[in-house]
Amino acid sequence: MAADGMYCGTALPSYEGATSDLVQCRNGQVVSTLPCDNGCANDGTASCITGQKSACTDMTDGDYCGYTLSRYYKDGNIVVSCRGGAVISEIPCASGCTVDKGGDRCQAGGTSPCQMHSDGTYCGSRLLGYGTSNDLVTCAGGVVVSSSPCNYGCQANPPGAYDQCKMPPATPCSGKADSKYCGALLSGYTGMVTDLVECTGGSIRSVSACGYGCMDNPPGTPDTCKSPPSPTPCSGKVNGKYCGSTLTGYTGAPSDLVTCTGGAVSASMPCTFGCQVNPPGTNDQCKASPAPMPCSGKINGKYCGSTLTGYAGAPSDLVTCTSGAISASMSCPRGCRINPPGTNDACNP
Repeated sequence: MAADGMYCGTALPSYEGATSDLVQCRNGQVVSTLPCDNGCANDGTASCITGQKSACTDMTDGDYCGYTLSRYYKDGNIVVSCRGGAVISEIPCASGCTVDKGGDRCQAGGTSPCQMHSDGTYCGSRLLGYGTSNDLVTCAGGVVVSSSPCNYGCQANPPGAYDQCKMPPATPCSGKADSKYCGALLSGYTGMVTDLVECTGGSIRSVSACGYGCMDNPPGTPDTCKSPPSPTPCSGKVNGKYCGSTLTGYTGAPSDLVTCTGGAVSASMPCTFGCQVNPPGTNDQCKASPAPMPCSGKINGKYCGSTLTGYAGAPSDLVTCTSGAISASMSCPRGCRINPPGTNDACNP
């Protein structure tokens, strides 16, 4: 049963009027008909051919069954000779017209490919004497009334069911809205799961490799390639140890000793006495603790040199300590006397 709409008579197998009629169907019934003097066109929407356009317009020179022309001819079972886009002859076919690669022709011997078939659609391969096996052919009244090529082959169905053109083969984009998708989300996709695949009309239109992975966005938002990661203080650095002061963007102390691994910070430690920057190819390092000062830890006062650890002068010198550092020293010719704690040492008289 035809859906509501306008049809050329040649598209309705059980229609008893002229194949060139323009027929309106509603609720499975014919509600109006309009004869088309110049034939009926079915280029997506059925309509009468107007003006002086020829059935052969845009056709290469050759012989055609009326029902194969892009604008349905007023009589489908006629051989139309086209030359220069114009009709130069018409030969009626009493037993129907058959499609042939060498030029369409009237069915010979008084038989039609549809003669032994009830009204309906058939694959050309099932019709004896029909020339193109992958055409879908409409039979009515024992003759061919229309045909159309099946781009993906013709599906021969069991008795009682009309034959039909095969659907396009399924692709990873089948059933997907026009958009971009991560390869991981497309069933049957054989590329990388991180690819960004553009689907258009159920087919793959383009593929882009995502170097940093593919971002699966919420429904309604096209997926995207992930952006490169933000640079780190260790970006571009060979594995090793670096003073924090040499690493751009490092947020720790400049004196930290930072370990870089694989372009990222893998460890860091504070350097109590500062960080030493070494020549390229040699790891930076924490500076060693300085040698203790002779007056370190001493209260302000005077001390014999022999009592000050690390004092480089004579043991008999009298050394003045101020704020942990040597502020003065003097030689004691007769030696230096060590006094009790709290009392300054002194030179022997």
